[in-house]
Amino acid sequence: MIRRWLGVWVLAALPLAAAHQPPAEREKDLRQLPPERQKKAQERLDRLQKMSPQERQRLEKRYEEFQRLPPEEKQRVRAAFHRFEALPDDRRPKVRAEWQRLQAMAPAERDKRLASPAFQNKFNPNERQILRDLAGTLH
Repeated sequence: MIRRWLGVWVLAALPLAAAHQPPAEREKDLRQLPPERQKKAQERLDRLQKMSPQERQRLEKRYEEFQRLPPEEKQRVRAAFHRFEALPDDRRPKVRAEWQRLQAMAPAERDKRLASPAFQNKFNPNERQILRDLAGTLH
C-alpha cells in the first residue's frame, strides 16, 4: 500500500513506495485517496520518474533514514513538513533552499547557522521552527 509520508520537496515515501508497486496496485491505491491527494501523489510520482538514478538513490536513502527514526521523531518531521506545505507559495522555495544548505553542513556548522542573526532575520518564527525541527533529524 502507498505510505502516507511527508509529501514534500524531499518527495518522500508516497512516491517511493508507489514507485516499487506494480502499476495496477499503485493505481488502486491512488484511487483510494481523496481527489486532491490523488493529484498531489501523481505529481510527486511524475517528479520521481524524471529524477536521475542518483537522485532517486539519494531520496531512497533519506526515506530509509526516516524509517529508522523513533516514532516521536517521525511525528515531529511529519508536522514540520505539514507546516512547510502550508507556507505561502513565495516562501516555500526560500525555506527549501535553506533546508538544502543545512543538509550539506556539518552539525557544528549547522548549529552555528541556525543561531546566526542572518538566519534569524531571513526567516519568520514558524519557518525557523520548521527548519530547526528538520535539522534535528540530520546526522
